[in-house]
Amino acid sequence: MRHLAAAALLALCALNASCSTDNSNSPSDTTTTTNPTQYTIKFGTTNNGLDVSACNVTVPGGLCSLVLTPNATTGVFHEVWAPNTPPLLTFDGTLTSTAVSATMKCANTAGTGLLSANINGTEYLGTATLAGRTIAVRVVKGNSPACP
Repeated sequence: MRHLAAAALLALCALNASCSTDNSNSPSDTTTTTNPTQYTIKFGTTNNGLDVSACNVTVPGGLCSLVLTPNATTGVFHEVWAPNTPPLLTFDGTLTSTAVSATMKCANTAGTGLLSANINGTEYLGTATLAGRTIAVRVVKGNSPACP
């Protein structure tokens, strides 16, 4: 079963052409190395990402992905989405072997939201809600910023 999942992951990587592979046993393996383990949040589908209008910005198709670098020991992360200066949206949360959770806060408005995902095989599946608008999310191991 593990080889089938690995083959499916490699096929997915080939399609996206921007995937990194990792031979660890768990999607949340936080072994301390010189290169920190990264994860990518994939919001919604291509051209239907996270609506960030609550942050007083228009992004055609919405925010489609964000790379996380959780602390190798605690799993805590703080990421800032800033396609241009200044920052527009912060993500503060925790990634564990079973779940990912985060709060989202717009930098220049009162817009806030939550992200929650649970382990499902080799990825985490869940939802993100920003200013009352909910979208499906996938969190995958690796730095894969290409849109879903």
